[in-house]
Parts: sequence; structure tokens; C-alpha cells
Amino acid sequence: MRHAWLTDLIVRIHSAARGVYGARRVHAELALCHGVVVSHGTVELLIQRANVLA
Repeated sequence: MRHAWLTDLIVRIHSAARGVYGARRVHAELALCHGVVVSHGTVELLIQRANVLA
């Protein structure tokens, strides 16, 4: 359930950045702007599963 919510948020952040943000910037945006505590590895995994950077 949390992964589905995080994936949606990651896709929205990536789209809002016009597709420029990678995993590090998305992770920073989650932590600093949205207050979401999640590991960098989880962000990378969800980005790969969502096929965001392809």
C-alpha cells in the first residue's frame, strides 16, 4: 500500500520537474518538501518498477 502511494508521489514529482529529476533529487524532494521519510534505495527501486527514467 505504501509503495503504491510512494510510486504515485514519485511520478508526480518527476513530472512536475519536467522529467529532469533523477532518484537523488526525487529522494531529496520527498524528504524536504513533502516530509516523507523513505530510504534512497526504496526510491530507486520504485522508480525502476514504475519505469519513470526510461
